[in-house]
Amino acid sequence: MSELFTVRFDSDFARLAANLDELGRRALPYAAAAALSQTAVQAREDYRAALPGIFDRPTPYTLNSAMAVPARKGELEASVELKYGAAEYLGPEIEGGARAMKRSEKMLDYAGVSEGAYTVPGRGADLNAYGNMNPGQLVQALSQAGALEFKAGFQGNVTWRSRLKHPRRAKYFVVTSKQSGRALGIWKADHGQVTPVLVFVRKTPEYRARLDFAGILRASFERNFPRLMSAALDKMIARFSKS
Repeated sequence: MSELFTVRFDSDFARLAANLDELGRRALPYAAAAALSQTAVQAREDYRAALPGIFDRPTPYTLNSAMAVPARKGELEASVELKYGAAEYLGPEIEGGARAMKRSEKMLDYAGVSEGAYTVPGRGADLNAYGNMNPGQLVQALSQAGALEFKAGFQGNVTWRSRLKHPRRAKYFVVTSKQSGRALGIWKADHGQVTPVLVFVRKTPEYRARLDFAGILRASFERNFPRLMSAALDKMIARFSKS
């Protein structure tokens, strides 16, 4: 995991230990590990709660993009970090810059369909509750455009007029510009109408930084750690006093 997308939590426990009696010093490592771990979990939840105010209808994958790594008695440090894969697509939202290509865009490029273009949904796209293209339709479109390893029993060189006349044939196909010959996107022929489903965009999408990943987590740490540390220490001291 990139260190850029990991926020670590620790504290000056030596200073705290100097103000404790022997029982408190014995309990301190256990209490500190518990408090740091609880703080990391709370910070992850605060990060999750902040996302709907930053993104429009964030998907469950985005909402669950961070993980809390607990502390141990021998290593008094906890952290919150982006899960594997999440840093690639959330990185530009955190740091700004170019959007990484989606898997579907890479597949279209690899198949020689899009020539490295990015994609945006067209008016013929079926969008889900999060504003993304329905996965089933996306697979159909990629397959019938020749961007998947498997085919759906279609003839790739039939025209859109032929598809309208023969609805059993594949209804998704690549449209190219008459002037440049470059692919414009994937269109759909259905019920006598032809509409764009995926439109190819040649300009790399640039994002401004709008997700303050570290700021959200550090604010949560400062807000919650003192309270959780005090409660954990009291609990551990009480437990050690009975042993």
